[in-house]
Amino acid sequence: MNYDERFDALRQNMDGKKIDYIIILPGDNFRYMTGLKYDPLERLSFMMIGSGHSEVYFFVPKVEIARIETLSRLNIDFDVFMWNDEEGPEKELDTLKKVFGNRHVKIGVEFNRFTLAKKNRLKKLIQNAVLEDTTEVFYELRLKKDKDEIRQFEIASEISDKALKNVIDAVKTDITEREISNRIKIELLKLGSESLPLEFKPIVAIGLNSAKPHTQSGEEMLKKGQTLLIDTGACWKGYAIDITRTFLIEPVDSEMKKIYQAVYEANKKAIESVRPEIEADQIDRMARSVIEDAGYGEFFTHRTGHGIGLEEHEPPWIVSGNTSRLEPGMTFTIEPGIYIPELGGIRIEDNVLVTEEGYKVLTKYPKNLESVLLEL
Repeated sequence: MNYDERFDALRQNMDGKKIDYIIILPGDNFRYMTGLKYDPLERLSFMMIGSGHSEVYFFVPKVEIARIETLSRLNIDFDVFMWNDEEGPEKELDTLKKVFGNRHVKIGVEFNRFTLAKKNRLKKLIQNAVLEDTTEVFYELRLKKDKDEIRQFEIASEISDKALKNVIDAVKTDITEREISNRIKIELLKLGSESLPLEFKPIVAIGLNSAKPHTQSGEEMLKKGQTLLIDTGACWKGYAIDITRTFLIEPVDSEMKKIYQAVYEANKKAIESVRPEIEADQIDRMARSVIEDAGYGEFFTHRTGHGIGLEEHEPPWIVSGNTSRLEPGMTFTIEPGIYIPELGGIRIEDNVLVTEEGYKVLTKYPKNLESVLLEL
C-alpha cells in the first residue's frame, strides 16, 4: 500500500475545503491511512493530521504505545501524545491543544462516528474550533481501489469459494440453518479469513425463510424440494467479499426454477452493463427490467447493489436515482433477488470491479441453474 499517496490525497482535499486538521478515530479510516487495525476499547485514542506535511499526531493511551510504534514503517514523521489510566487524558489533551496556538481552527471529524460521548471527551481540543464533517471526504478517497486492495478482494474470494464448496459438498437434509451457518463460519476461519465480516455474518435461509432478505439463521430444517439461500463472505486484510448463492434441493417446484432463471439473467445482464462512465442507476434499471419482464417486478424489494471495501456497505450505491458515474477501481455488489412470501426467495450476489475496459467479476463460485440444483 502507498500510504504516502493517501496522506497527500487527504491533504489536497483538506486544502480544498480549508480544513486545518482532521481527527480520525480508530476504525476503517484509521486503518486506511495507517494499515493498523486498532480498537482501544473505551480509552480515548485518535490520529490528528494537519494540513502541513510534517503534522501527524497520535493521541493514545500508554497501554497501546507498542502498536503505534509499529507505524514507523510508514516512513512519515509523527508525534505521540500519550496518557495513562491513572491521570486520564485531560492533561495531554491540553498539551496537544497547544499545537493550534491562538488560532481558531477548522477541524474535520467523521460525523457518522463522532458520538456525543466522544465529542464530550474531546471538548478541551475542539471547544474553540469549527467542526466540518469529513465522512464523504474519506469515502471519496476510498472509492477507487488500488492493485493491492484488489488483491485482498481476490484472496478473500478464494477463501469464500472454498468454504462454501466444502459446506455444500457435505450438506444433508435435516440440518438446520444455524448448523449450516456455524459450519460456514468454521470453514472461513480454518481457510484463513481474518474475521467474519460484521454486517453479513452468514445468512442461511431455508424454504419460506429465503423470502426474507435479511432473516437470521434459525432452526428451520433442510428438506427435499426446498430452497437454500446462503449469504456469506471472507475477509482478508480488512477487505471483505460479499457473496450469495441460492441452491435448489431436488425435486424443485417448476416455478422456483423459473424464478431462479429470472434472477440469474438479471444478475448476468447487470454485470455485463458495467463499464466506466455508466451511471449507477442504469445498472439498477438493467437488473430490475429483466425481473419486471419476467413478471416478478413487485417482488424485487431492494437496491441492486452496494459498494464494498473496508466497510461491507459503502459507496457507490447501485440504486435507482444515483446518477454518479462509475470509474475504474470502483468495487460493488450486484445482487438482484425475487422474494415471494408463500413460495420462497432467490438471490444471486456477485462482487464486481470496474476496469478500464469494462468489468471483472471477483466472485467465482458457479451460479448457473445446473450448478445449484442439489440431490440430497
